[in-house]
Amino acid sequence: IEHGYFISDEEIELLLQSGRWLVMTPSIFFTDERIWTLPPNLVDGHLQQREEVRLRLTAAVKAGVKYAAGTDAMHGGLGKELQYLTDFGASPLEALKAATSRAAELCGLADKIGIIASGYQADIIAVDGNPVEDIRAVQRVRTVVQAGRVIKSFN
Repeated sequence: IEHGYFISDEEIELLLQSGRWLVMTPSIFFTDERIWTLPPNLVDGHLQQREEVRLRLTAAVKAGVKYAAGTDAMHGGLGKELQYLTDFGASPLEALKAATSRAAELCGLADKIGIIASGYQADIIAVDGNPVEDIRAVQRVRTVVQAGRVIKSFN
């Protein structure tokens, strides 16, 4: 299920029973600069629905639904998505897994990507801070490594 912004308790139970996934992409509701990219007729509704979305996604996390993190084509926003997952009750480690190993599992690629291990493909970022202690550290990227090569290094 993509988004799941207004997922009901019954739908949460169905996800739990079926073992299906929820891909959360809450930034469009909670990141002001994202909201203002919407057509004007949608902005007020998104602002008014923030609390309901927060309650429903928190309920899904607390219930133990399998979830992954996504950006819904809002490139560069994955760090914010992970921050919102922790706001909904996920631990920072669970949020990191939602963007890495769980996302790989959901895509059927867990035997190739999603973890740092011999034989796996990996694009890696180095961040300022420890994201397991403070998930916002993933928003402070210092180095990007793609296919074993440093692509970008920030001072």
